[in-house]
Amino acid sequence: MSTKNRLAAAARFASDAFPSSIRHPVEQSTADAWPELRPLGAADPPVIEPDDFPQPFNEIVRAVSESSETPAAMAGLTLLGILAVATQRKFQVRSDGQHCEPLSLYCLTAMAPGERKSSVLRFLRQPLTAWETQQREELTPIIREKAAARKAAEARAQLLSTQAAKADDSIARQDLVREVVKLQGEMPEVPSLPMLTTSDVTLEALAVEMSRQDERMGVVADEGGIFEILAGLYSRGVPKLDLALQGFDGGEVRVVRSGKDAITLFRPALSMVLAVQPSVLQEAAENKAFRGRGLIQRFIFAVPKGRLGYRDLPQQPIPIPDSIPGLWQDLVFSLLGQEQQRDDAGQPVARTITLEPDAAAIWKGFQRAMEQQMQPEGRWAFETGWASKFPGAVARIAALLHAGSCADTRTAPDRIPITTATMQRAVNLAWKLEKHALAAFSLAGLNADEKLAVKITQWLRREQLTTFTVRDAAFGVNSGRNCRDLEGAVEVLTQHGWIRPATAVPFNEGERRGRGRPKGTAFEVHPRAQQPDKNDRNRHSVGGG
Repeated sequence: MSTKNRLAAAARFASDAFPSSIRHPVEQSTADAWPELRPLGAADPPVIEPDDFPQPFNEIVRAVSESSETPAAMAGLTLLGILAVATQRKFQVRSDGQHCEPLSLYCLTAMAPGERKSSVLRFLRQPLTAWETQQREELTPIIREKAAARKAAEARAQLLSTQAAKADDSIARQDLVREVVKLQGEMPEVPSLPMLTTSDVTLEALAVEMSRQDERMGVVADEGGIFEILAGLYSRGVPKLDLALQGFDGGEVRVVRSGKDAITLFRPALSMVLAVQPSVLQEAAENKAFRGRGLIQRFIFAVPKGRLGYRDLPQQPIPIPDSIPGLWQDLVFSLLGQEQQRDDAGQPVARTITLEPDAAAIWKGFQRAMEQQMQPEGRWAFETGWASKFPGAVARIAALLHAGSCADTRTAPDRIPITTATMQRAVNLAWKLEKHALAAFSLAGLNADEKLAVKITQWLRREQLTTFTVRDAAFGVNSGRNCRDLEGAVEVLTQHGWIRPATAVPFNEGERRGRGRPKGTAFEVHPRAQQPDKNDRNRHSVGGG
């Protein structure tokens, strides 16, 4: 069937199905039974509340969310990511038998422009920046001293090498060479200035910096530039994903540099904390390399409802309580100050966090529940890669909440196991995050007609309409776009039970012969589709998109 005849077919179906009862839209709504209202893509994800996080994190999330008038989901997911940056490579969690998960985390919040993503990231990132500044002030004199000593040793070694090259006596030359080798072995190592995070960096530069920072790094950004780099921005369009994949799992990776020595990272630890526009999420999820090699499946998502248009914007914004910045900084500093264990070769070794038996049983129950959802009829059959990794991410979240709570009481996280209460809270939060992930993948998977259909449903709910025409919809959702552009979206809404033709003969004779535009076609709206979303006090779209 051609596109231009789809609405006519829907109308003829309605005429056959309801030939005698179609009199008035309101009468028809009450007289005829509507079909089941099927969701377009994923259902709206549940609201993540501050109290989904334990003390004292709920206080921090609430303060940031209220002050910035942003969803708590963005502050909560960013907070988890910052905890991961502070603890990765120092700790790991034993989730199942002898299997251990590193504490790196990939977090992505999708929000529209203007949703104050930068201010939320800036506040929660501040302790990391403060720690870097403090460490640099303490290390700068030491670095200068060691750099001067190394420069002198290098000059001495160069002088001896020159003398060895000019020596005619082979024995004297060998003695000079041995002295040069000894000097090179005794040269002091110049420590690097500490760096915990970056936002815009090439993969080669990231590998170099990670080699200097105990193979740890965090990418914290409110733009999607890291995805462009991973997609091959600086490598002629060839995706470079090894560092991002192994940085999440802690596997060895070698980065080959043009004209320079390769860099080998034995157990890299990389965390990403991103707050980006929905279009960035969509492009990343649709990237074949990202999805085919499992990069996008390593992320946990938040796709909260935007606040634009519904913010209070008081004359005096709600201030963050004076106690919150100090509390948050103390927690992060305490985690950063945890001792880093090392093996015989001097390489960092993670300390292991364990689970209480009941906590392990709760996690195992969650893992089994997700396993069932990967069956052919399960809701994650379409993306088993993400679903199979999510239980591991939940174990990491529980360990991060546990480590943060231990920091609050000045207890080493590996000295006591994760409690049942902490694991249960992590699992409760995980079930909400799972719905957000469904929304994220749905956002990426909808075709053009389905996306336009979503816009129409948002317009219908916003205006509380019971009937409308295609012309109304064209002006309501797209500033008067050609009515024919909406035909596919209207068909989608009809198939999903959101609307149905309101008249038995909606077209004029020209339209029946395939000419003209079905701009006057009237449709009824499913009564349930008119109900505003009660999951949040604001009526606004998922992800602001």
